[in-house]
Amino acid sequence: MRKIYLILAVLIGILFLGAGPANAASWQYGITASDTPGTIDSSATSAVVDTTNHEIRLPKSAPHAASFWSDGGPDYVVMAPGKVIHYSFDGTKMVENTILDVSLPSNPLALVAGDTYPDVVVATQNKLYHYSFNGSSMVENPALDVAGLAGAVAVGVRQGEVAGLLGKSVKDYMFTGTGMVEVPKLEPSGLSNPLDIALMPDS
Repeated sequence: MRKIYLILAVLIGILFLGAGPANAASWQYGITASDTPGTIDSSATSAVVDTTNHEIRLPKSAPHAASFWSDGGPDYVVMAPGKVIHYSFDGTKMVENTILDVSLPSNPLALVAGDTYPDVVVATQNKLYHYSFNGSSMVENPALDVAGLAGAVAVGVRQGEVAGLLGKSVKDYMFTGTGMVEVPKLEPSGLSNPLDIALMPDS
């Protein structure tokens, strides 16, 4: 019996002495502009991938996931992956109006029904788009697009003006007759944790 214990003790000692460190393969990911595009498809995630602060955050709630026109009509628009869906009343119920739907190059972050029916203003990670009806379908209106509102989590519109919420800042843009320009004098400061934005019509 002693021999068995001695043999076991020797075998256990050999196992412990012979076992070396087992290094796992490592992968360094810094959430930088150089390593992120090949790692994360930003158009397929709703997370905020911030390569400046090297962090990935869950997005704020989307207060502008649906919007009605101010004329009081029953139509409304809602966000969906890669598009904006327009709903109209067919006489008995609300149905998708595919003629007025809008396909987007990436997922929407915020939207608002435009100041003119059936215009739609929608923010994505790339920029804020303005879509208008051309008589047969919804088309992008480049003169009213705003690159400076890329990533806005809430937007508001009124005649010739659009504002968006980016982090703790509100940015305001007005139409000059040829394009949209920022108007810093209309941008409030000192906001600590804003969640939503609205522009008052006729004000």
